[in-house]
Amino acid sequence: MFDFNTKKQGEWYVIRVVSGTEENVRQSLLQRRETFGLEDYILEVFVPMHDSISVRAGGKKVKRKKNIFP
Repeated sequence: MFDFNTKKQGEWYVIRVVSGTEENVRQSLLQRRETFGLEDYILEVFVPMHDSISVRAGGKKVKRKKNIFP
């Protein structure tokens, strides 16, 4: 059974940002959380990503992280 008293509870919010700026916005939110003492209100900032492997000319494999949402 899950004990609600042992874990901080929060609400989920989705923020829409310009494509390609997700990591910059994430870092900015984390910095503001520390600066203004909002650790109890902003629990986590998450950018959904997955690993993607592509093959370039010459057969070289390149692994990089891509956003799940376009």
